[in-house]
Amino acid sequence: MKAWIKHLIMLLKLLVGRFGKVVAGIFRTVVFTVSLGALVLLAFSIGFDLPESTRTDLFTCCLWILAFFMLSYALRILFSFKEFVKEKGFYVELLLFLTLIAILIARHTVPGPAPAPLLLWLRTDLVVYLLTAVLSIIELMKGMFGMMQQTLNPSLLFAYSFLFFILLGTALLLLPNSSVQQGSLPFLDAMFTSVSAVCITGIGSIDVATELTLTGQIVILALAQVGAIGVMTFTSFFAMSFMGASSFHNQMMLKDLLVEDRLDAIFKTMFRILFVTFFVELAGAVVIFFTIHGTLPCALQQEIWYAVFHAVSAFCNSGISLFPGNLQNELVQYNYTLHTCIALLVVMGGLGFPILFNYGRLFRHSVRRLFHRLFGHQELDLHERILTVNTRLSIMTTFWLIVLGWGLFFLFENHHTMQGLPLTDKLAASFFGAVTPRAAGFNTIDMSTLSNPALVLTMFLMWVGASPMSCGGGIKTTTLAIAVLTAVSVVRGRRRVEVSSRKIADETIWRAFAVIGLSLVLIVVVAVLLSCFEPRMRLGTILFDAVSVLSTAGLTLHETADFCTASKIVLIVSMFVGRVGAVTLLTGFLRKTSPEMYDYPTETVMVG
Repeated sequence: MKAWIKHLIMLLKLLVGRFGKVVAGIFRTVVFTVSLGALVLLAFSIGFDLPESTRTDLFTCCLWILAFFMLSYALRILFSFKEFVKEKGFYVELLLFLTLIAILIARHTVPGPAPAPLLLWLRTDLVVYLLTAVLSIIELMKGMFGMMQQTLNPSLLFAYSFLFFILLGTALLLLPNSSVQQGSLPFLDAMFTSVSAVCITGIGSIDVATELTLTGQIVILALAQVGAIGVMTFTSFFAMSFMGASSFHNQMMLKDLLVEDRLDAIFKTMFRILFVTFFVELAGAVVIFFTIHGTLPCALQQEIWYAVFHAVSAFCNSGISLFPGNLQNELVQYNYTLHTCIALLVVMGGLGFPILFNYGRLFRHSVRRLFHRLFGHQELDLHERILTVNTRLSIMTTFWLIVLGWGLFFLFENHHTMQGLPLTDKLAASFFGAVTPRAAGFNTIDMSTLSNPALVLTMFLMWVGASPMSCGGGIKTTTLAIAVLTAVSVVRGRRRVEVSSRKIADETIWRAFAVIGLSLVLIVVVAVLLSCFEPRMRLGTILFDAVSVLSTAGLTLHETADFCTASKIVLIVSMFVGRVGAVTLLTGFLRKTSPEMYDYPTETVMVG
């Protein structure tokens, strides 16, 4: 009998070893499908006004889904405990597993005459729905992260991830409970709004404040948050938190997306991005709350929601507001403290995460050096390079764009739209007018009332945009800096571009001028298309809107709702290309040529 059992165990091990990968693949597919179905059920229950019997059936489905998740965790612990322990989120998943057991026991336990508070809390429907959503999102992100293990082009994968969330946002906005007039939101407007949120543009064909319910506004905020952080960064972080070691190809792809030098620092970098984002947004929400508290005709809960929404929207550079007419609404139009707070959040979001981290490293180094000086330890290397060339160029360009834009905006609008305001209010309004065009779409005045010089200045600021790896769009500050430095080197007769005792790589210079060239070409193409579809619109208005959507700035001189269907489609494509990047899209679709093993004779061509 014992020998028979041993043979059976050996046979089972042989079968598991031979078909283990196939079974594991099928199991992952089933888990992914169940997770997707669970989210669809939750969206269905939130987005529709359902009868009580249907809601009871959906709740029962959620309980069965939780039971399935508990079974999947049990199988993982039983058959792959060593791999399960190695995961970064081992303790979190273990806590979720124990919570699942507790919920299922609580749901099938008859409470006594004086039930424990914890037991009552575990029996609530909200806990069941919340845990179902959390587990489903984790498993979906793990599945999407697994797809990244395939040898896909990182540029195309980056574009596809944005497209996925655009379609998801469109579906959620089409739910009846997302709009004030249930089911009244047209498909094209829903897609336009979803693209504007994911691509953090802010331009809209509907008024988010009056036409969307709280559910729809939460969808908009979530789409803007994911689009600003970066879809792949957001997905990869949560997936890597609950998975073991990832493939080398996957790590190299994330290394390129995050511009990280070390493979072992990828997870830490993603954690820092999320931590900095949520910390700054939380701090901004607190400050905004105190600037609007008591000034709005609404309840405390609504003020908190306004503060959170505008803090996230400002840091993400989306420019979407809950006030009808954006910040030019009479309730906040002259709240310059609020405007300054939002402008500072826009600046921080537009600097880029590498720059924020670089200055964090400089701060830590300065504190350590001060500590060594105070306590007589050996002096640290004073010549250690902390700030990178990328940081120096971004900061200097951002500084001069803000200062010059601030001064010029004040000069152009001092006796125009700002006439009659106190000097402090004029300075605050000028600062806001110099900051928000570069990334966000907030506006405190009607853009069509600006003077022509101010409109030209605004178009230039929109075209330049924010810094690389930030929440903003445009050609980026470093691109402008490289172009200017290259022009100066050419005029001076120098054959290379040098910054802070470093030589700029030729590939960087080529890429900078490629970005500028493609940007100008796309502006012309979009302007021509809008001129064809909107023949009554002025050329200046068309050029302004073309620059705005391609730079994901979100400002407009024309009511977007008045655009025809063809024009809206052009704007949708333009926002997508502007967020993903024309160079990135072309890199994904065009094959890279092999390195040239030859060289032709050099010949001079007349230019300029």
